[in-house]
Amino acid sequence: MRNSMLFIVATLLTFSCNPHPAKTDIFGKNATGNSINKEIQFNWLLDFNEKSTNTLVHDKRFEELKEIVIPDRNLRLLGFDSTLKRTFTSVMGGPPNQVKIDTTQNYLVASACRRGSCSEKGFIWFDLLSNKGVIAIVNHFPTKDYSDQPHLYITSKNYQSQTELREMVISEIKAWLKTERLTIPQDYWTFDF
Repeated sequence: MRNSMLFIVATLLTFSCNPHPAKTDIFGKNATGNSINKEIQFNWLLDFNEKSTNTLVHDKRFEELKEIVIPDRNLRLLGFDSTLKRTFTSVMGGPPNQVKIDTTQNYLVASACRRGSCSEKGFIWFDLLSNKGVIAIVNHFPTKDYSDQPHLYITSKNYQSQTELREMVISEIKAWLKTERLTIPQDYWTFDF
């Protein structure tokens, strides 16, 4: 009897003191598939998985997402002065790609190109748990003059430097550029934090 009590106590201590709790995904499930109540502020984004980026961009709630991610700046990325939010909306408003939600790493990726000028493109990466995001814009106006070589502008309101970005952000940007058949040397990448 005493040995069985010691075994039960040892077992309970082992499982209750686990310093490595099970990782949960955005659906609030851990590796064993057990539900865990985890509130996600932007859980409405989950409805857009594998849907057109245009449906996401035209959803009124997308404005709140832009407010959280995009810095308040005026730039000349499309050949004219504009707010960064307006520029981003423009490059996300043309022919779209599908929204992708990675349920194991808990992030969303959406991209599209500018209507009438598909060489200019937009991209957003958003972490569904931390509510942090990054945008990227392919443009031909790194200065006031047009450039045949596309440039990539990357920014965020949520990160202070390029080194703070999660590796998967850069990996997703590179994968997006490859899918779009764009070769933009890293010398033409501008990080603006």
